[in-house]
Amino acid sequence: MHAKYNPDLQCIQVDDPDASYSNDYSWDKDPTSGYSTDCTVYKSEMIFIPDDNFEQALIDFGWDIDTILNDSVPASAIIGISTLNIYNRNITDLTGIANFKFLKYVNCGGNQITELDVSENQELSSLYCQSNKINTLDLSKNSNLHQLDCSFNLLTNLNLRNGSNPEMYLNALNNPDLTCIQVDDPSSSYNNPNWNKNGYAAYSEDCLTYDLRMAYVPDDNFEQFLITSSYDFGELNDSVPITGIEQIRALDISYQEIHDITGIENFAKLDKLNLRGNYLNYLDISSNIDLKEINFKFNKIKEIDLSSNINLKVLDCSENEIELIDLHLNQKLETLVCSNNFLTKLELASNKFLIKLDCSFNEIISLDLKTNSQLKFLICPKNLLTSLDLTSNDSLTFIHCGYNKLKLLNLKNIEIKQSTFDIFPNPAHSRIFIQTGNTQVKLEIFNSAGSLIYCKDSFISTWVDIEKYDPGIYIFRITAENSDTILNKKVVVEKQK
Repeated sequence: MHAKYNPDLQCIQVDDPDASYSNDYSWDKDPTSGYSTDCTVYKSEMIFIPDDNFEQALIDFGWDIDTILNDSVPASAIIGISTLNIYNRNITDLTGIANFKFLKYVNCGGNQITELDVSENQELSSLYCQSNKINTLDLSKNSNLHQLDCSFNLLTNLNLRNGSNPEMYLNALNNPDLTCIQVDDPSSSYNNPNWNKNGYAAYSEDCLTYDLRMAYVPDDNFEQFLITSSYDFGELNDSVPITGIEQIRALDISYQEIHDITGIENFAKLDKLNLRGNYLNYLDISSNIDLKEINFKFNKIKEIDLSSNINLKVLDCSENEIELIDLHLNQKLETLVCSNNFLTKLELASNKFLIKLDCSFNEIISLDLKTNSQLKFLICPKNLLTSLDLTSNDSLTFIHCGYNKLKLLNLKNIEIKQSTFDIFPNPAHSRIFIQTGNTQVKLEIFNSAGSLIYCKDSFISTWVDIEKYDPGIYIFRITAENSDTILNKKVVVEKQK
């Protein structure tokens, strides 16, 4: 039906006014025309629109045809509107929006709105109200809602318990005082990849009774990291909401100048933890029983209890002050890097899945690897070893046992394989090992700009000092002499501790 451009047509008599208003795609009329089942008693209703900028937007859209800012708009002009885009129009008050009965899409972001009530907009499926000053948003009656962006507001209350949560997309980030969001099912909300919020905000069926549990975090640098990462909010106060951290699976807090990691016990789901480059002299991770990988390289730790961490597969505790480490309960361990400590012994009989071992630069007197049949990489230079029996380690592909006091080295049963090239450790900060077997090679090092900064010809496996290099990414190129064999590898040079 097309009935536009009839300026004197005030009423159109129809079977069902609501159905006619909602059929704005195929039924077209002037904004001043209304639908009614009886036009003899029809009276045009005016809607109160107190915000001049809101009304001006309606004038600009052609819905308020008198073009005068008089705080009113004909109901017939707006009741059937399904899309309202009033982004960034300096609006402070959306009074009148309740009369947009068939609204499905609203974008009122980038304004100065402090209150928003869309409880009467039952058809609403998409609401974008980001970057305003809204304090409370109750969407419990909007069961058709599928898209919500309410980020960058001042929300303290957000009610999404409307029965449509599983189908919703949510962005509620950057609402610093929002600590609880009321939802249909907290468990499914936490697992919904399409829901985004500040880490410390909790999901609950009833936010009025929700108890905000806090974890004690006394180290200011640790807490500041959590604030910066949106797992905490407000000022430094030695406490962090447990809701924000108990679901975290991976945490990288390397090089944060942290002295005390108290509070880590509340990261209940943690399976990967990077603490390298801090100032820790004590570490308790006994409560983090899901840990599979931990790195606390470059600290000052003297002893460590890993008896509760039976799921560990990767452990890097190098560059500390450890004298003794007990790994007999860590039977899933695959990679152990414990170089540059004060170890005098290392018992690995229970670690039958061990693939890589780097225990270099210690004071180890003996090393029994009979049960470590899966071991492929053994790096044990700079110790006090007098004998090394590797007859049970027929999976070995690389051995570096130089700079010891060896009188006996038994390699029986180890197959001699063609040399392969490798570069490790990576990342590194002071030196790096170039593995070439017995092959003569040429080494070239390029910086991130592609410039050649180092070149060495005709050498075999050796250490290369990198202390003089700035932190960053470098390309190491190894070329075998008398062949076309080339290895190009990215190497990360870390800052000095």
